[in-house]
Amino acid sequence: MHSVIYCIIVILSVLFTSCNSSKQRELTEVGDTLQLKYARGVDVIRFQDYTIVDIKNPWKGEKLLQRYILYTRDKVQKIPSSLKGTKVSVPLERCVMSTAAHCYLLDQLKQTNNISAVLGRKYIHIPIIEKEIKRGKIADAGEEFQPNIEKLILIKPDALFLSPYEQAGSYQNLDKLGVPIIFCADYMESSSLARAEWMKVYSVFFDCEELAEILFDEVERNYKAQTIMAHQLHSKNEIFTERLMSSTWYCPGGTSTIAQLIKDANGIYSFSDNEKAGSIPLTFEQVFAKTQQAKVWAFTYNGEKDMTIGDLLKENDRYKALKVVVNGAIYACNASKVPFFEETPFRPDWLLHDFIIMLHPNHFQANQLKYYKKL
Repeated sequence: MHSVIYCIIVILSVLFTSCNSSKQRELTEVGDTLQLKYARGVDVIRFQDYTIVDIKNPWKGEKLLQRYILYTRDKVQKIPSSLKGTKVSVPLERCVMSTAAHCYLLDQLKQTNNISAVLGRKYIHIPIIEKEIKRGKIADAGEEFQPNIEKLILIKPDALFLSPYEQAGSYQNLDKLGVPIIFCADYMESSSLARAEWMKVYSVFFDCEELAEILFDEVERNYKAQTIMAHQLHSKNEIFTERLMSSTWYCPGGTSTIAQLIKDANGIYSFSDNEKAGSIPLTFEQVFAKTQQAKVWAFTYNGEKDMTIGDLLKENDRYKALKVVVNGAIYACNASKVPFFEETPFRPDWLLHDFIIMLHPNHFQANQLKYYKKL
């Protein structure tokens, strides 16, 4: 009888110790953090059986926007029960993309075979994507805010890559699908290299980290070399960007990636004193008042033919009042003809090249531009 009681005590003791040890491991296991040199809006921590990707809320400081728990199918049972977040089985094989920039990135990372559908197809001008859409391999699933839910249900994607917005409820229809939504908050970073470095983050979802490291190293090396070269030039001109859309002029904020890129090109941004990272809506009068010293105006547009200064002034005759129209230089990028929005978010070194040329015209020729043309 005593031996039976003793056995029971031993068994209970072992079970108690085992439970405590398991609980302790669950709470104290230390992961390997992915070292990001520039990006501040995301953290990636690798554990033995899973990876955590934390996307920070760009509008609420260090608060979390979304946590993703990445796992391979054979290790889903090893995720601690106390760990909360959106579970994502990786590598992804049937994802839906909503921006040209992220489609381009997946092309560069050799992952286009894993795109099953796109949203906003009319804005995506990437040859391989267009070819696969025509072949029916990649589906056109409607617009970002008006998706074809029925088509998405049939596609059965394993993830949706979407840009987050400050207002809540932007993707209520897509939430109902029960498919993980990966928030692409890279555009809210404050430097071009920080945004481009998100390619390392996205590569974790597709198991192509090594290729992303190689690509980013090339971008960083080129970008830094051009920045050093630009700051050896003695000229320093002021620049502003974009143009009126109806009655509003949306300019990049003073802490945006474009603002930092202008600084790296050894230029002065007209709205550098603004503290926002996103776009700032302005009136013509506000832009007029802030750009009196600007020598360069650069903007993007979509058109069947390249714009002239005459076309620009016909669009809005108030532009005549801008000093840059008379005393400066105007550069325009026809995004219908060149892959500006596709390439530049993750190839800021190419965009920096153009801004250096525009800001230092005495040292370069306009025909060296990759995206812009002088009007």
